[in-house]
Amino acid sequence: TSSDLRFSIHLCQEESEFRARRKEKVFESIKKLLGPERAPRSHREPQVPTVAVLGSGGGFRAMTAMAGVFKALQESGVLDCTTYVAGLSGSSWYLSTLFSHPEWPRKPVWEVNQEVKVSASHSRFYLLRPQSLRRYVEALWKKKRLGQPVTFTDVFGLLIGETLIPNRMQAKLSDMKRAVQGADTPLPLITCLHVKPDVSEIIYADWVEFSPFEIGMAKYGTFMRPELFGSKFFKGIAVRKYEEYPLHFLMGVWGSAFSILFNRVFQLGDKGECKTTMEEEIASLTVETITSKQSASDSDDE
Repeated sequence: TSSDLRFSIHLCQEESEFRARRKEKVFESIKKLLGPERAPRSHREPQVPTVAVLGSGGGFRAMTAMAGVFKALQESGVLDCTTYVAGLSGSSWYLSTLFSHPEWPRKPVWEVNQEVKVSASHSRFYLLRPQSLRRYVEALWKKKRLGQPVTFTDVFGLLIGETLIPNRMQAKLSDMKRAVQGADTPLPLITCLHVKPDVSEIIYADWVEFSPFEIGMAKYGTFMRPELFGSKFFKGIAVRKYEEYPLHFLMGVWGSAFSILFNRVFQLGDKGECKTTMEEEIASLTVETITSKQSASDSDDE
């Protein structure tokens, strides 16, 4: 029987084909960077490394740092030797802005960075103009009418999108395939955590990975096309499909660590008083507690 989900721990066909094309270009770039004497003799040799650049979280500071790293890597020639670039939170905002740019990778990084600088330097008050608020409300009501959940992440994503990609608010994650189809640039991988509302993320948290080709969880070997993310499934079949989420919504998802902080610091007990600080919560955890709750969580998943 056919399924809209892919159950496997292996790479999808599109990513495998990308890696094969990218390996040839990485081989040439390494040879140019290191010289023919120190470079691998053939792109078919296992000595050709798979290099990844990892970006950290941290809001606009992480985004700014990632922008500087990309500029340096491109100017030094190292970026041409990489196969993957990965990020979360702030660094994912930079990857989203860069890979959704209609002229990337033809346009040099420093020019894209100038656009990011201008966008990030604007006053935030324009985000709260009446016409902007009206646009946000219309977008949220449209999503609500379709039967999809609306949360603060939607609002946060709209604000991030209006700040960084105001001219590309209709861009989608799958649109990034255009930027990587020639394998002239590394493949972007973006991550976030899947958590449960009633369980501390210290005890239960699974990584979710996003690429232009697929979205999924490697722990469970389950992946789907970006176009199906957010759809309703039954036994692996999408029984209710929605439009693909806009990129700005995913940027809100990738940068929503604020929700974890709110749950940690401002979580209220039964009587309304503040529960614990993060340090006290960590100190109260024991190996037995984590093991027992993790076992219960795994049983629920099964």
